[in-house]
Amino acid sequence: MQSLTQLLAELNTHTRAQDTPDGFQRLCTAVHAIKVHFAKAITYVCLESETRYKFDELMHEYGLDKSQTSRLLSCYDRYFEHDEIKATFNSFSKCKLFELLIVPVCVLERDIEGGRISPGDTVKKIRKYARLNKSKKGGDDSTGSQAEAAEIDESAIPAVFDPAKKYDFQYFEKKNKAQLLNIAWAYHQNIHKQKKEKQK
Repeated sequence: MQSLTQLLAELNTHTRAQDTPDGFQRLCTAVHAIKVHFAKAITYVCLESETRYKFDELMHEYGLDKSQTSRLLSCYDRYFEHDEIKATFNSFSKCKLFELLIVPVCVLERDIEGGRISPGDTVKKIRKYARLNKSKKGGDDSTGSQAEAAEIDESAIPAVFDPAKKYDFQYFEKKNKAQLLNIAWAYHQNIHKQKKEKQK
């Protein structure tokens, strides 16, 4: 197992080479390895200055803020942790992999294999693809719609909801999709009723 000093030396090297696919993969792997090291020890003592660092503080010393570190760890978890998946994403640049973080891996693998996206696509095209597919699940659209419809339990819809009353956010947060649809319909009916009364 590598020491933290060795891992930090690798981090420094791979940070400079992160604009190449191989360098970016190694950078993500190094950040992950350092994170694992910190799971065993809360702080790291810098031998030169005797300064104690937490993980985020140490990453900042090496030029990576919390947001960048989080994205690198996410990339490692999604693209590089498993060898069978790694080969699929090896050729994509750093910017493209960041854009694709919002797309489920199963969808990415399917569309890469089917030729819908490729490492040669522009960042603009990749970004558009990611936005269109960020909420998709595996399978075709009709299957997804059927599964979603099957999850709605009509018996769970609240029988009584008064649109005239005031409700706090937590009331809505605890409701499922079917209940929220029912509430929205109740609001719609109430507004329609008020409009009719005003017209009289």
